Parts: sequence; structure tokens; C-alpha cells
Amino acid sequence: MGEINRLVTLLSPSVGLVRAMAYGAAKTTSRLRLATLLFMHADLRVYRDPVKDHYKITEIACREDFGGIRASVARYFAASLWAEVVLRSAGAVEPADLYALLLDCLLALHASGPAAPRSLSAQFIWRYLGLAGLQPDLHGCAACDRPLAPSVAGYLSERYGDIRCADCSAPSDPTFSAGARAYLSHTQTLAPARAAAVRLQDDRGLSAVLYRMAQRAVDMPLAALQAGAGLL
Repeated sequence: MGEINRLVTLLSPSVGLVRAMAYGAAKTTSRLRLATLLFMHADLRVYRDPVKDHYKITEIACREDFGGIRASVARYFAASLWAEVVLRSAGAVEPADLYALLLDCLLALHASGPAAPRSLSAQFIWRYLGLAGLQPDLHGCAACDRPLAPSVAGYLSERYGDIRCADCSAPSDPTFSAGARAYLSHTQTLAPARAAAVRLQDDRGLSAVLYRMAQRAVDMPLAALQAGAGLL
């Protein structure tokens, strides 16, 4: 029987992450088959057995199947990275905020062009860090409190996870360029789709720094970054 049933992980805006069984979902004729698709946005009816503390999906109504994400390798790895961050950091962000961020970014990714997965990943991680209370100050050194001039690079402290000036940083700390700081400051209030349309010359450099910050936030390596190397 286990071969035709599927355990599905859901993100609910009210209760957060939930693991629920979709009985018979592997059957081609099952109405619950949609629940097994990756990155599905749907309305679900879920029953909880209070004795066994067990959840099962009883009904599903699809809102968006995100076929555009599964049709592109780069989009797929971007969405996989975001999902992994969500799964690895349960409880770090209010469910409603995390749900809204993930949905907005998935909708933008679904309809995006080939250059968008990396910039949308940067937007997702930066905004996730803000919701989790881990977003560093872009405009000043965390060690000496001196302002960082708009034209001066900062450095991401590998030890403390904050941004520091050249005098307070360690030699191995990666550069957080002035352009990257200006880009994040300008785009963080824009909708993800609009933010992704703003181009940054050194987007790979910013992504590398943000990926370090994401892995620090979840306190472990992210498998999607290794699998999607060269695409993210």
C-alpha cells in the first residue's frame, strides 16, 4: 500500500510546515495526484487524527501548478534552494510571512526569463534574512559603528555574520561590494518580480555572499547549492 501513498510536506500560512499523507496519490486516476507535484500552490483540506497526531489530505483544488518552474533547470534549482531554506529553518520566521515571501518569489520565478533565477534567489535570501532577524546593516560597520560610504566596499564577517569595514574585517572575509549594498537597499522594498528586473553587474559576487549567509542561517550546507552549481 505504501507504494501508492505519498507523504507530502506543506507550508501553511496559519500553521507553518505540515507533513500529511496523500492516500492513493500515486494512482494516475487519483484526484490527490496534484498534491505530489513539486511547488504546487493549492487549497487543501487536511484532516488531523488527534489520537495519532497524524495528518491526511482529503481534498485539493489547484491554484497554480508552476509548470514554468519545472520546465527550466535553472528555475527548478532556484525553487529547490528556497524550499530547502524553508525546510531547514522551521520556526525561524512567522508562517504567514514565510508563506507570502515564498509564494511571491515562486510566482515571479514561474513567469521569469533566463536571467532571473539568480537575482530572485538573492531577493529571496535577503528578504528571508530580514524576516528571521538576521539581516545585517548595509550602511555601517557592525564592529566600530562607522558609516560605510556609498562608494566603499564592506566585508561579510565569516565569524560573526555581519558587515564590517576594511579595518575591522578579517583577511578571509568575502567582499560585500558597494554596488551590491546599493542594489539590495534599492530593491528590498520592490515586489520580487520588479526587483529581479533591476540588473546588478556583479550578481555572482552578491549571490556568493548571500549563499554563505543562508548556510550560516540554517547552520548547515545547502544541497541545492551543490547540485545547482553554475546555475545559481
